[in-house]
Amino acid sequence: MFAYGEKYREPLFTVIVLGEPNKDTVSKLHYILRTRGLNGLRVYVVKDSSSSRFLESLRDFIFSNHTYTLEVFTAEYEQLREIYEKEGDRIVSILVSDSNLVQYVPSILRNKLEAL
Repeated sequence: MFAYGEKYREPLFTVIVLGEPNKDTVSKLHYILRTRGLNGLRVYVVKDSSSSRFLESLRDFIFSNHTYTLEVFTAEYEQLREIYEKEGDRIVSILVSDSNLVQYVPSILRNKLEAL
């Protein structure tokens, strides 16, 4: 929540989650939120189905956030190039729950890749 008169501030950092979030992914998201969340965090969950069931695994992560700007988006793999171009230097981590999904990460961003 924002105090009266306070303006919305766009998150400064972005995390991309490739595949269905799992326990390890959520744990890493909690860590990133604690270390970088003061400046806001935007999370893209990129998966192949349009089901919103993944929110179940992120519920505790979302509800544990009381003071930071947190945005959660879903996208499909075809939209990854747009996300990479739009977010650019704001991407602090790319979390991959399945090693087969590493192919979707361009070589220029491999240093931000974390296979969980």
